[in-house]
Amino acid sequence: MVPPNLVDKWGSDLSTFCDLYLDHWNLVDCLQCNESAKKQPRALRYGVARKGVQFLRLLDDPKDTRCHLIILTHGAMSRGLDDAFTHLALIRETLRRYGRRPRLQAVKQQIHRFAGELLWAKFRQYATVQKEDLWYELIRRDPSEWKDSGSPRFLDR
Repeated sequence: MVPPNLVDKWGSDLSTFCDLYLDHWNLVDCLQCNESAKKQPRALRYGVARKGVQFLRLLDDPKDTRCHLIILTHGAMSRGLDDAFTHLALIRETLRRYGRRPRLQAVKQQIHRFAGELLWAKFRQYATVQKEDLWYELIRRDPSEWKDSGSPRFLDR
């Protein structure tokens, strides 16, 4: 975790460190390269996260392409958590953990009807044929399966 004004310096320092001390390793920026570059045998993968959503997306990558090192700016987790799918994942996790409580049982059964409005993503809800059925499906699935939900246009970020 670094101060925001030092992020670029730390990135260049990492490059210098690799040149000096890590022979035969390639430094790969996970946000600037393709999947094949991430899978190189001696790739040291890193990423820079200036916002919370960027950090969560870097952590969400598959294990074989996930960053070895993430440079995170101070305050990143209080900035940029405005992604509708991040909010939906937090709602889903709350319902998963505490959904057995009597007061949350009714919420758990009906929240899909209001998810578009809650997440300010109603434009996406109306843009799909499935409407609230899609929210119902997404809330009940693990977030790692959301990309495979059968609605690729809806899930494009």
